[in-house]
Amino acid sequence: MRKVKINIILILVISIIGLCQDSDWKRGKIIPIPPIEIRNPIKLISEDSKIEINSNIVKVTKKQTYKNISHRQMEGTYIFPLPNDALINEFSLFINNEPIRAEIVNSDEAKKIYEGIVRKLKDPAILEIIGNNLYRARIFPFAPFSERTLEIKYTQELKSSASTYRFIFPFSYDKNNRDFRNTLEIELSSLLPITNIYSPTHEILIEKVNSIYKIKVDFNKSGSTSDFLLYYTISDKSINGMSMVYDDKKEDPYFMIGITPNVELKKSNVKKNIIFTLDVSGSMMGEKIKQAKAALKYCLNNLNKGDFYSIFTFNNDVNEIIVDKEYFGDNSDKNILNEIEKIEADGGTNLNNAILTALKNSKKGLPNYLLLLTDGLPTVGVKNPDEILTNVKHLIKDNVRIFTFGVGNDLDVFLLDKLASEYGGTSNYVRENENIEIEISSFYKSISNPILSDCKIEFSGIDVYDVYPKKLPDLFHNKTLFIFGRMKKIKSGEFIISGYAEKEKKSYSYKIDNSFIDKKNVFVSCLWAKRKIAFLLDEIRNNGEDKELINEIIKLSKKYGIITPYTSYLITDEDDKSLSFAEPIIKKNQLFDSESGYKSISSLQKNRIINQSQKIEEMKNSTKFDNFSSIKYINGKTFILKDSFWVDTEYDDSVCKNVFEIEFSNDEYFSFIDKDPELREYLSISNKLKIFYKSKCYIIK
Repeated sequence: MRKVKINIILILVISIIGLCQDSDWKRGKIIPIPPIEIRNPIKLISEDSKIEINSNIVKVTKKQTYKNISHRQMEGTYIFPLPNDALINEFSLFINNEPIRAEIVNSDEAKKIYEGIVRKLKDPAILEIIGNNLYRARIFPFAPFSERTLEIKYTQELKSSASTYRFIFPFSYDKNNRDFRNTLEIELSSLLPITNIYSPTHEILIEKVNSIYKIKVDFNKSGSTSDFLLYYTISDKSINGMSMVYDDKKEDPYFMIGITPNVELKKSNVKKNIIFTLDVSGSMMGEKIKQAKAALKYCLNNLNKGDFYSIFTFNNDVNEIIVDKEYFGDNSDKNILNEIEKIEADGGTNLNNAILTALKNSKKGLPNYLLLLTDGLPTVGVKNPDEILTNVKHLIKDNVRIFTFGVGNDLDVFLLDKLASEYGGTSNYVRENENIEIEISSFYKSISNPILSDCKIEFSGIDVYDVYPKKLPDLFHNKTLFIFGRMKKIKSGEFIISGYAEKEKKSYSYKIDNSFIDKKNVFVSCLWAKRKIAFLLDEIRNNGEDKELINEIIKLSKKYGIITPYTSYLITDEDDKSLSFAEPIIKKNQLFDSESGYKSISSLQKNRIINQSQKIEEMKNSTKFDNFSSIKYINGKTFILKDSFWVDTEYDDSVCKNVFEIEFSNDEYFSFIDKDPELREYLSISNKLKIFYKSKCYIIK
């Protein structure tokens, strides 16, 4: 059988280039030369990667198994683009008990190899790696329907920015191969405490075993096809700050700040006052009230000694179970558990009096958390939500946070959202068939140990604007507080986070200097845009549509590739519709107005109101990318797939009168790239592209 040359490209580049892209080259590829009748005749069927990080030294072990699904025996070349600072430790492939030899290819020869593959295969994704050094090994024979397993080990050294390290690992992902198996496990350790373990690209599971953090990528929750990006900070401070700045030199820079209590610290002894306010109206009968009581018991059993708590139930009236009780964890608290078991559901919903009664029992000098659970609209007493909000505003103290839980779908979502967003909490929704106990207990666990309350951030030496969130939540032991914004220009300075712990004001300052600034931090601008869009959508929901706000949402949505109710047309049928806004924005007056009160709406409309609330809340808190097959965001530009072309959102047919057309992969094409390396990032998307670049319009075809 005639031998066919094959090239395997496995991209392992320590770079953020193409962060929002999906490319077969990221996972390795075997290419028949000349091409044969079977498309992609050699499949990557599994990849297992294990990474050990000790402070700043990374040891990578990557094992891949390929299968030849063709009827031909093949010869191939294994090509591995090396990170610039990496050192190969070991390459393992044995054929007929003979080890395969490998060689290092210099950057000039690597560039020629890559360009040759582009010309033959018409695959622009290879453009991303032009110029890197290569590790190459010849593989033969590769028998029909046989498998080959390769293992490569390398070591690299990470450089820090103010004790924060950044690690990038392009992993394999084949959405078209259901049988593909992928694992990625990291062991992270250091002599100094580790904090701020964060990935903007993937959901990660973190488990601490002795002094080692075991990190796994949750592929069930992570829809991202981008490179895996991990940040971690090594610091012995009690509260650590991490900051990143994205500056493309074209517009005002973007910044992200992460504030995290040191995970090595013992849990806080900061006292708090929890005010439980439970709806026991008739609609809570049955399983709802059982689960609500079980959740309440869980919260009480997980109070810290020295905490204070009050419990109120409400229907037509407000009922006192216990008020201003200090938690000792003794028999006196067990008696309260017995009182909770006696609670029964009956009557209407006096939401206004319930909230006001709870607020009157807040305590001075302590963080106060009001947990409000309700399954209905206000039906007794004050019913107008605007009047309820006014009453709350007049009575609430600065040290009170309101967390709302809406059960079912017969709710005033706008009222619950406003109470939470205005007063430093979150709004949470439990559907009819979901477990109230699980939802509330999981939430309570996340806020059970405050580190700083009444948090504020100040900037010194830096002119900032458009900072989100507008009002900072409290800082908890097991959570990172993320802050996003813009700055007028790059300038060294610092930010100061302050708050109260045990009635004592504390503040922590952190520098922002040039070491934090990187063009590769492109994700910072995406996440900032999501925050701003969520803020604008909230304004429209509560105050009605405004042309200026809508235009700003559309502008941001197109620029950053973010799906909104006003730009849902950007998404295609191939994308996950659950990530988008499928319906037009639902406004407050569609549920209530001052003349007619609450309107009668269908169950479908009620569900849509809750869906939009949850999606906006997700945007406010998201620290991850959204990935859609029809949208790519690369280095400040968004491309949308239209009629087989990837079109830059800045490209306008009505404006682009003089268009430069370039044929993909010819000499002019490569000359075009060589003149400006930045183009390589954009042109790597596709061989059919429309782009507006440096005031000129180009079509690649």
